[in-house]
Amino acid sequence: MAEHSLEMRIPQWVEIQRKDLFVQVRRDGKLFGTLKISQGSIDWNPAGSQSDRPYVILWHEFDVFARNKRRYTRALSTTAR
Repeated sequence: MAEHSLEMRIPQWVEIQRKDLFVQVRRDGKLFGTLKISQGSIDWNPAGSQSDRPYVILWHEFDVFARNKRRYTRALSTTAR
């Protein structure tokens, strides 16, 4: 199975106003794609894409998607580690 990795260091809540947040997603150590989070949408640009146009999903669309794709998993407690 492929291993995906994200690396972010954010010590506190960040409000996105006029600047977008970019996250590089790596799969097995290689760039898998770039996620852009902005006030208006979430954009996904796969690595090696032939198009300059990312896949765009508006926040209300993301809400519907996430609610429909929800996986019911038991949360691990901090004491169970």
